[in-house]
Amino acid sequence: MYRLDRQLRFEDFVFPYGKLDRENEWVKIADIMPWDRIEDIYAKKFVNNGHPAHPARMVLGSLIIKQRLRCSDEQVIQHISENPYMQFFIGLKEFTSHCPFGESTMVISGM
Repeated sequence: MYRLDRQLRFEDFVFPYGKLDRENEWVKIADIMPWDRIEDIYAKKFVNNGHPAHPARMVLGSLIIKQRLRCSDEQVIQHISENPYMQFFIGLKEFTSHCPFGESTMVISGM
């Protein structure tokens, strides 16, 4: 299970291979994003149908990664799996070698 935290701070991210660099672009972008406000707006779009949605930070963060890198859904999954800064950016609390979702999750329907 992946640990997510709405109030994730830079200091809270667990990376077993040292410390993350606060000057990294993904850390800087994460710091200026109004994640709580985004989550509140995002949560209003869903009803309780038994299948919980991924957190807004994970969803929007993944789309931002895709757009900034100009890459495919498959490449987003690969980048997130390999990059602790991107994992921090999408709200994971600690580094993992796996992306918390698959490429089929990247498909936006109904828009």
